[in-house]
Amino acid sequence: MSRFAMKVAGVARTAIRRKVAHRAELFVLVLASLVPLFMMVIWMGIAKDAALEGFTPARFAAYFALVFLVGEIVSSTAAEEVESDIHSGDIGSFLLKPFNIAFYYFLGEMASAMVRVIPIFFLVAGVFLFSEEGKYLHLSYLMPALLGVILGFAINYLLYFIGGLAAFWSDQASAFDLVLTYMLTLFGGVLAPLTLYPGWMQSVLEWSPFPYIISFPIRIIMGELTNEQLVNGLLFQVVLVAALSLLANFIWAKGVKRYSVFG
Repeated sequence: MSRFAMKVAGVARTAIRRKVAHRAELFVLVLASLVPLFMMVIWMGIAKDAALEGFTPARFAAYFALVFLVGEIVSSTAAEEVESDIHSGDIGSFLLKPFNIAFYYFLGEMASAMVRVIPIFFLVAGVFLFSEEGKYLHLSYLMPALLGVILGFAINYLLYFIGGLAAFWSDQASAFDLVLTYMLTLFGGVLAPLTLYPGWMQSVLEWSPFPYIISFPIRIIMGELTNEQLVNGLLFQVVLVAALSLLANFIWAKGVKRYSVFG
């Protein structure tokens, strides 16, 4: 194993221990993740007598089962952790790490995802294997859907990481975390498929990051996109990751300068 790989493994182990130690935080995340299941029951009841924009009860069940899974994968606590480390002064020790600080927190997010997602993955997989909901999965789109999930994970992480960096200037940076969570819930397809939203709202949301975190990869695996929409969506995800990475580095540099001056 190369020295770089050994360093990555060491940072990942530390991040996993840190995530697992915050059991209360993980418990809250699990509770929040149940929102798609409640919405599944509501929309299945609404569509019981007549399909809505092609969504039958079974299709709603398939959609929200995927929201449950993908939402758990991309879920982020980066804002809370960055804010806590800045206010406690622990951020100073992280400046000595052999990696970019954003990468360190990114490994922590991956560790948290592994802790949460493994049992949920088998639960959701069982639903699709042993029920009619499985017919709504288009496995020929599995690879681009996985790429969409990975890029969605990165987009969500960067948004929350940037939100956490606000703690360099404010004692109320947690408000950014709350706003991001509400925005993703409302405009990310958690409460309802975005295709049920008014046309003008769908057009506006196409230029925001929120549909590309959860909704977009789900639409890929459910075969709802043309090849052009799929490629354009993946390219837009890449652009978002690049732009947010540059913004995060810029804000981090400004924040560290302020931290060094004011201690």
